[in-house]
Amino acid sequence: MSYDLSAKELQNTLALPAEERLAHFLDKAAQTGELWTLAQDEALLVLGTDEHEQFVAVWPHPDYALRWFEDSGIEEADLVSMGIADWISDTLSELQEAGIDVQVFATPDDEGTTLPGEKLAELLRDRLAQGA
Repeated sequence: MSYDLSAKELQNTLALPAEERLAHFLDKAAQTGELWTLAQDEALLVLGTDEHEQFVAVWPHPDYALRWFEDSGIEEADLVSMGIADWISDTLSELQEAGIDVQVFATPDDEGTTLPGEKLAELLRDRLAQGA
């Protein structure tokens, strides 16, 4: 279940630089125990850059993901919630092994922060240990 997000908070957070959105993502994911990503045919949607680098995109709230998705040009995908514990223990290691990075909190105007799965797992574990 996602947290309440006002229109003002949505706009203010979308306007933050990528580094601050990353911190916001870590805080909210640790507090709520979930994150939001895109899937297609019951598998994570793997996207790519012009340089052929693959990534999976994540957000702390579905409304941020919807804003990005509406502007992405992607025609079909499902917005899915994932538990943070499973994300850290299973998904991030699988992505790391496959050479797929994670793009954290992209917006229609900014691509967000792209990290290897191992680094994102470390940041999330640290944030969870701090008690968010």
